[in-house]
Amino acid sequence: MHACPHCRQPGISTLSRLFLGPRGTTDCTKCGKAVGADPDRILTAAAPAVTGFFASFLVDSVMAHVLLIVPGIVLSVVMLLTYVTLVRR
Repeated sequence: MHACPHCRQPGISTLSRLFLGPRGTTDCTKCGKAVGADPDRILTAAAPAVTGFFASFLVDSVMAHVLLIVPGIVLSVVMLLTYVTLVRR
């Protein structure tokens, strides 16, 4: 669980946090108020996955596709959970 920016209590689940988009919201399970993700940081966190996806068009082998796409997705998920801050909505 992640801390809510309103009540500072652990009320945001990891799954809810992963599916927050630039304009998406989720409700805190403790206080019930709306919480979102910082739009600037969430777009920055998506960059590794998008870069890996488009870079995979430049290679022919399946292994190269996997080696470009999977690390980008993993890095994006790590950034979503650590770098992207939750904000009040």
